[in-house]
Amino acid sequence: MCELCEGQHVVHTLTDGAVRVDTCPVCGPKPQELINQENMVLDQKRAEVLAILSAMKEAV
Repeated sequence: MCELCEGQHVVHTLTDGAVRVDTCPVCGPKPQELINQENMVLDQKRAEVLAILSAMKEAV
């Protein structure tokens, strides 16, 4: 694992009143395959939350 970005593929730099987010110079950009996997997990979580909210709405 990269010691600079800790595997996140981004580096945060503090400036005067702002935070700059850049691609890690060691790792480079996040691979598309990893992005797709993360998006699938987020889609599953979103579907679960929507199902819970729908059930709560019907119960009221």
